[in-house]
Amino acid sequence: MKTHAAILNLIKYICGTLVFLGIGIFSYGVYVSDYQGLVGIGVGTIMSAAFIWIMGTFLVATEEMVNKHGEGKRTLL
Repeated sequence: MKTHAAILNLIKYICGTLVFLGIGIFSYGVYVSDYQGLVGIGVGTIMSAAFIWIMGTFLVATEEMVNKHGEGKRTLL
């Protein structure tokens, strides 16, 4: 379980950093720069952070279920 918590903490920090970076790029593209391509890059960064978070959480949950295979089954004997 310690490795799962470490992976989830790593995902949390990576995705949090990417979200703040994306918000910064998006805000800079909308309010400061005349280059509208930065808006798309900012939105893409935010969406990639969300995708990484969803996939990381899914993979940790899947690994947890695979490692606990058969613990919840009851037998009749």
